[in-house]
Amino acid sequence: MKYYLYIQDRTYTLKIGNMKKRKIIYTGPFDPCLCDGVSASTFDLLGFLKEEGHEVSITSFMHNCEFSVESLQCFIKDNSIKDLSFENNKLHYTHSGIDVNIEYLSYDRQQVLQCHPEVLKRYLAEVNKNKESYFISADCDFSALMALTVSGNDFVHYVRSPIFVVNTYKNAPLLKNILKGKKVIVNSEFSRRKIEEELGVFSSFVLPPFISSRRFSFRQLGDVRHHNRNIGYYSAGKHKGDEIVGRLIERLPDCNFIIMGAGAYDMSLKKNNSCLVGKTVDLGKFYNEISVMLVPSTCPEGYSRVVLESAFNGIPVIASRMGGIPEAAGDSGILVDMNGTLEEIVERYVEKINGLFASPVQYESYRNKAWNRGICYQKDICRLTRDFADKFF
Repeated sequence: MKYYLYIQDRTYTLKIGNMKKRKIIYTGPFDPCLCDGVSASTFDLLGFLKEEGHEVSITSFMHNCEFSVESLQCFIKDNSIKDLSFENNKLHYTHSGIDVNIEYLSYDRQQVLQCHPEVLKRYLAEVNKNKESYFISADCDFSALMALTVSGNDFVHYVRSPIFVVNTYKNAPLLKNILKGKKVIVNSEFSRRKIEEELGVFSSFVLPPFISSRRFSFRQLGDVRHHNRNIGYYSAGKHKGDEIVGRLIERLPDCNFIIMGAGAYDMSLKKNNSCLVGKTVDLGKFYNEISVMLVPSTCPEGYSRVVLESAFNGIPVIASRMGGIPEAAGDSGILVDMNGTLEEIVERYVEKINGLFASPVQYESYRNKAWNRGICYQKDICRLTRDFADKFF
């Protein structure tokens, strides 16, 4: 039996009686820098489950490509974790009570994710060592899905990138049929509809990304910075809207664009009024410098975590009306229709940006909506995550 006590924006759990606790292992791609939404959400979800009394850890096999190596070097250089070790391409550390083990393999991304025999052998060895554990696999990691199926371990598969999942699984009938028989959760109603319509896979639970207010609240209520005309953008590739942002940088020379993420190394975005910070573990500096966040995705996302990170800091978002982004934004974001030519879409973004900066009253209204969205989301996601744990664990 559990009782929950809410005091302002903090949740305290009063636990009474004997409760079933599990050893929970996430297995799948994981960036230790936590610079992508999937890795950050995984870390925050496990952190919350640990606070609820579960034992949690991460086991990941990563492809040894330039991006993964760069991410690893960035993490080792900038992190202050004391018990970190890296030997024989194996990274181990414990952060906030979460045990993380990542092995970097000499295979490409496709081989790591799509059941290369040696990769599958490594996965099987890991899952067989933890027969009593409950696993969480995710998205297009066929290797983890197959290993968990063969071993008979108890697990749930988490779909967070529905477009990539659909495009990948529809060409793999065997794995699609395996997924149909497994427990599947999704991050949004959009994701639920997409995998049901395209793959015939049914999900029994919607669990949006977990976002820790302790890790992502960098501003205080009342902190107003809309006069600096600094615009933030997270780039992870062209599908996030690089081409649109490139044109906006040219069209709005009086605005400063601060661009983070793996895609920020694209030098086509480098102009006099743009700053490419790349992958950074100092997210506080990024969010403290911007007054508006752009989310001009051109591919339907399952759920846009960056929309909520911005809301936690009272930062208005101007985003694509596409996929799960409207679910993430609620009434706190300004949505832009994505039909028409590139120039027509850019023109709509220019109009929304200029309109927001030109009206302090409108900016303040969306800033307050963002704050409220962040507060309500934190309460909702704690409740939903407890429901998820009670249902599946």
